[in-house]
Amino acid sequence: MSRERLANCIRTRWGNLGLRQKLGILLVVLTVLPVVLTTFVIWQPYEEAMKQSVVVHNQGIAEQIADDMDWMFAEKLRVLQLAASNEDLRSLDPGRQASVLQRLVARYPDIQLAVTVDPAGRQVARWDGKAADPSLQYLDRQYFYDVIHTGTSAISEPVLAKSTGEPGIAIAEPIKAGETVVGLIVVNVAMDKLLRYIGVANTDSRAVYIVNAAGKFLLQPEGQAGGMADAAALPLLRQALKGQSGWEEYGAPAKRQFAGYSYVPSTGWAVIVQQPAEAALVEVTAVRQRGLLLVLGAAVLAALASLWLAAAMTRPIATIAAAANAIAQGDMSRKVASTSCDEIGLLAVAFNHMTDELSKRETQLKESEDKYRSLVEHLHVGIFRSGDLEEIRFRQINPAMLTLFDCSSAAELYELSLRRLCVEAKEWAKLRTELKRNGFVRNCELLLRRRDDEGLWCSVSITVRYAADGQILWVDGVVADVTERKEAEQVRQLAHDELESQVNQRTEELVRLNDELRRISFLDALTGIANRRYFDEVLEREWQRAVRQKTPLALIMLDVDYFKIYNDTYGHLAGDSCLHFVAEALETTTKRATDLVARYGGEEFAIILPETDEAGALAVGERIQDFIHRAKDELPASVLQTAITVSMGIAAAIPRLSQQPSELIAAADRALYEAKQAGRNRIVLAGGGEGHTGSMLTDDNKGLRKIDQPYSLD
Repeated sequence: MSRERLANCIRTRWGNLGLRQKLGILLVVLTVLPVVLTTFVIWQPYEEAMKQSVVVHNQGIAEQIADDMDWMFAEKLRVLQLAASNEDLRSLDPGRQASVLQRLVARYPDIQLAVTVDPAGRQVARWDGKAADPSLQYLDRQYFYDVIHTGTSAISEPVLAKSTGEPGIAIAEPIKAGETVVGLIVVNVAMDKLLRYIGVANTDSRAVYIVNAAGKFLLQPEGQAGGMADAAALPLLRQALKGQSGWEEYGAPAKRQFAGYSYVPSTGWAVIVQQPAEAALVEVTAVRQRGLLLVLGAAVLAALASLWLAAAMTRPIATIAAAANAIAQGDMSRKVASTSCDEIGLLAVAFNHMTDELSKRETQLKESEDKYRSLVEHLHVGIFRSGDLEEIRFRQINPAMLTLFDCSSAAELYELSLRRLCVEAKEWAKLRTELKRNGFVRNCELLLRRRDDEGLWCSVSITVRYAADGQILWVDGVVADVTERKEAEQVRQLAHDELESQVNQRTEELVRLNDELRRISFLDALTGIANRRYFDEVLEREWQRAVRQKTPLALIMLDVDYFKIYNDTYGHLAGDSCLHFVAEALETTTKRATDLVARYGGEEFAIILPETDEAGALAVGERIQDFIHRAKDELPASVLQTAITVSMGIAAAIPRLSQQPSELIAAADRALYEAKQAGRNRIVLAGGGEGHTGSMLTDDNKGLRKIDQPYSLD
């Protein structure tokens, strides 16, 4: 087969292929070739293997340094703990302490110095035989603060020793007498020892960092005073300071870092060994560069093929584009000739079909537009379109808008805006704010004004349409007259408010009357003090409280002596006046707000004294007798016809859960009966010895103690 025939054959077969087949062949070539080349190089697995090797190695270095440091500090802590228990150190004698310190420094060469410090922060003894320097204060050292307040060992960050000015790590151990910290032994470990641990790991590309529990960098390579500044390293630091060991890859793509980390248990520090990915993966970078060259070669081939394909595709597409432009100008008769059976040919057929459909749709759209225009023009609801949100000026309206606002022409309404028609400026501002925030408002009721300034309640719904760049395309709105409904609602609201006001007035009157009835139900009508019902309620409440709080509770039962004779002699009005006087006397002499005076019945009264023992109750009873005794000389005869006396029975107890308030009443009543039997005008205590505040609730008269002498001021 000749070259020309072969070319014709290929061209024919290629022309018969669909566009999808042509693109498929080219895409296979353009994607398979780079994949084959990349797979051949296999640089990605190689890079991963190298990275794994580097990070595991860095983790191992970090763990080794952490183990060495932990052993060193743990050993020094054990030595200090033994030294702190030494009797010479605990003696607090500077001479004996200095001897121990000298031996300690001589035995451990990596200990630079050793001193003892008292709880006030003053130096007590030194390792070098010199006298303690009283000017040296350790109060500013964090390790001193930690030991004094926790009573446990503390290790500092690198510091300059106060005694020598040399750098080192301070280790402090408390010297205790029992559980009390009486001093500290402080040693400085030379920095050279710590630097030796990390020096072997520091290289041109690898750096070692020591970080304390607060996240502060204690040791780091020279020239990196800021520590690991990359914020991506923070999770790594948190994991290391939690006591974990491992490795992390972090940092920006151009500054990737491989870091291994480990924890030093004895100090709470973290060790981090870090290496830039660029330095660790030098070999992988070289392989990647070779792969990049191969990919670039494949990209050049892909570009050339794409240009050829674009040239082959643009000619028929350009024809379709020209036809589309003609249709856009309104020429619906324009057609595209179809000359092939591929996707471009099918596209031409579809384009011609689309042109026919567009022609039909344009006709339908015109019919629909005429129908909706007729609908809008005959609606009784106003419809408008505007182009702004600041004023909402009317640009298009339906006839109903003219009717609503009593305008004779559209031009007259176009001179107005919704803002100018709105009566309440506050309501307009609220409407505009909601439109700007949400882009729409639904059924907002506004009071608008007609051309004749007559008010018109309207329900307004507005929608804002925005372009892609945020500019307002148009503002559409619907306005419906709701004046009649609004006026009906106002009438209903006025009626509702009037009814609610009447109900509130009646409710307040009922509450006032109920409060007055409750107050009257708790008061004695004759004396104005608490009645028996309120007495029972308060006694029950105070009894339960005394049971809970285990506090004493006292009760005084009081009776007016010979009241029946007084009443029969001077009459019932005088008797009532006498009872009223006694009630006022009891109210006057019981001074605490928690005390309660009540009329128990007839001429008998009761006084509840919370948190009061029998001595306190007796003092109250004596004040009552003193007040009544002096009353005859100080009051007019209209109040008291003659001198009166009272008898009292007192019971006090710390109630128990198994007892009842009635037992306290019974005890006080028995004491009152004993006072009457003993001649009246006296106080009798229910219970045992003087000052007794235990349980005095008995079933008989045992334990009653009377004040043998009748009350007298002489």
